[in-house]
Amino acid sequence: MPRQSRTASRDAEPSYSVWKAAAVKALHRLHAPAAMVIRDGLWTRFYVRGFSPKQAAELAEREYHNTQPPSWLKM
Repeated sequence: MPRQSRTASRDAEPSYSVWKAAAVKALHRLHAPAAMVIRDGLWTRFYVRGFSPKQAAELAEREYHNTQPPSWLKM
């Protein structure tokens, strides 16, 4: 049996830039301010772990809320 190239299966997933654009758009729909301050390293980690853009947006929103001070401190 002849060798087959594996490059076709690697191209099946979106590139990082396409994936990140979709994830940022999904996060913007969930919580617009969070979309502006999420670190690139966090997006990269979600991409490498294989999360969909929607899942990554939900996790990024949670990360944003966890880094904000409690509402009773904002008074």
